[in-house]
Amino acid sequence: MSIGHADFWRLFLKIDAPVISDQVSYQAGMRRCQFDWQGGSITVELSSENIRQIAALVLPQTDVALHYNDLSQVQIDEFEKKFERQFQRAGG
Repeated sequence: MSIGHADFWRLFLKIDAPVISDQVSYQAGMRRCQFDWQGGSITVELSSENIRQIAALVLPQTDVALHYNDLSQVQIDEFEKKFERQFQRAGG
């Protein structure tokens, strides 16, 4: 994703607020968090923040991994739909 850690967490906490924001616990220097969701749990892991340069344009870049425990495929699809909607960028 073309996003830095601070912007990622700011947007991420709004996905299913207050469900996520009220219980999220950060680990590994704010590069990982875990929270309960719909009877299971989700862990989010961020790579170190990198820079992507395209000509004179410099963008932050972060890889994101989502790990699900005890969630059905329907629940995972629901969360990923909310995740994608939250981080969707306008484009033409």
